[in-house]
Amino acid sequence: MNELKIAWLAPWNVQSAVARSARVVAGELERRGHQVAVFRTEVGAALDLPALPAPSGGVHFLAHASPDEMRGSFDVTVAQIGDHLGFHGALLDKLAQLDVVGVFHDAFLGNLIYCWLDGDERALRDLTIQTYGLHAWTNDESYLIDVTDMMKRRPMLECVARSTVAAVAHAEHYAGRLRAASKGPVEIIPLAFSCDEMPPVPS
Repeated sequence: MNELKIAWLAPWNVQSAVARSARVVAGELERRGHQVAVFRTEVGAALDLPALPAPSGGVHFLAHASPDEMRGSFDVTVAQIGDHLGFHGALLDKLAQLDVVGVFHDAFLGNLIYCWLDGDERALRDLTIQTYGLHAWTNDESYLIDVTDMMKRRPMLECVARSTVAAVAHAEHYAGRLRAASKGPVEIIPLAFSCDEMPPVPS
């Protein structure tokens, strides 16, 4: 297989579980001969958190990157997507301009979208109805309702997934939603994770 130049859009700090998982996969890609360049997706105070070690392609800031230059410089762009604005906020501002394979770590992105739109109920309502239709938000309710109900009617997963050219889910229960929204194929790949603090496996 030829070496791929991979843009790896992810939080890249010691506190993010998504970052720790992304680092495991990025390391394996490098061991297989590919070059990985990380573009940190954090915003605000999260950018001040200690960074993970840099991969072969270095660590950059997505907020400062040019989508046009990225499209011309990399063979594939992979975005790690979760429900925490501090860790993923820079991605939402650039997502529509990049052809990304989205790795969806969460089936529910309602908090991410709420914080991204700064709680603006009008903007949230417009995006929700555009994504799910009028039935998703009745006139007598606010955006943030019971999480179980929100997960059924408007998890906001699709409004992010529709900007991806392909997607990865870590479980079957939300893969169907990704298949309905993403422009390309969807695969289910179990979460890669390494935890050095785990006790030894019992005999």
